Amino acid sequence: MRQAVLAIAVLLSLCLSCFAQSKPRVALDIGSVTVYLGMPREDFIKKCATAGYKQSIADKDTITLQIGGAIESYTVQFRNDRIVYADREWYLTKGDLDAFESTIAALGSLADNEKSPLCIVSQVPVHTPDGSSDNIFISCGQRTITLSRVHLNSVAKTGYSVREQIGEMLPAK
Repeated sequence: MRQAVLAIAVLLSLCLSCFAQSKPRVALDIGSVTVYLGMPREDFIKKCATAGYKQSIADKDTITLQIGGAIESYTVQFRNDRIVYADREWYLTKGDLDAFESTIAALGSLADNEKSPLCIVSQVPVHTPDGSSDNIFISCGQRTITLSRVHLNSVAKTGYSVREQIGEMLPAK
């Protein structure tokens, strides 16, 4: 009887230690600064200041950074002073990569960082009198890659975006 109780106690202890293991952080590189979901706002601001980044827009919930000129834009959002969302652009910030190469780089990052076996791919086309957009979302756990093509009729131009996000963007106010 004593051995059975001891064996059950050991099994319970092993099971609890398995569940207690912490999940890996969901992180994203913003320039040379690595941020992660749940990171305190104060830590984020200190890291950005150390890297020499300037905030272009800041409010209670959102900080937008411009790094290396106006072309590199990053958005970080907070709830209760902790990061809940961050994004980076792959295509526009990697001037030496075309849209296809940027997509490959973003998907490679997704494969390297997200160990979730389940990914959902969805398409959201939008057509208006002013133009059209076509967006493909590849969502794997807390990480999403968004591929976008936007055409504006007023200037007869088409733009492309390859964006990587972690977390969930706060609803618009």
